[in-house]
Amino acid sequence: MHGDTLDHIVKRLNSPPMNIDKVYIPLMNVALHIARVELPAPKEGIRFGRRVKTIMEIKDFEDYKQISYWDPNKDTFKIDIEGSEMFKQIAKNKGVTIDYLVEEVKSRAAYLNQLVQDDIRDQRQVANKVLTYYEDKRGEELYARSKMNYVKSYRKLRNGKKITVWRYPKGAIDPKTGKNIGGRVVRDEKRL
Repeated sequence: MHGDTLDHIVKRLNSPPMNIDKVYIPLMNVALHIARVELPAPKEGIRFGRRVKTIMEIKDFEDYKQISYWDPNKDTFKIDIEGSEMFKQIAKNKGVTIDYLVEEVKSRAAYLNQLVQDDIRDQRQVANKVLTYYEDKRGEELYARSKMNYVKSYRKLRNGKKITVWRYPKGAIDPKTGKNIGGRVVRDEKRL
């Protein structure tokens, strides 16, 4: 949608012919302001380009928070991820720390930058690389957990049968969330 600022865009959304009620504006969560800008240094002989100038979180109607902006002098982005309310909510919902999410974002950014360096631009290749990234991350987490020495114990079921239960050792920390998982059941004979 065209507009100079998020405020102007919201006014257009609230006006005819769209007439979107104010209560629905916060459902957008985030707005990116993209503009044609003069670049600080020509890229491939071109002095103009498109950049995401700002990223704004939409907390409520007319209550916006800028979490990122483009620095036209350096052609870089300044980001305040830790100040993001959505970021805090994502951490809470996933049961991870803000620091974990920050490191994950940095890891993803580095991976995407490497794809650019490797000149991977075909949609299928990009999709394949992104899927590989997530598979590798999952494998790393499983490997980190597998390196823990499980504690073997036994549990008596209601029917009188005794089964073997393996638990995480006391004080074990989940490498993904940073939370204590000591004593939790890893697996038992019923799940094998």
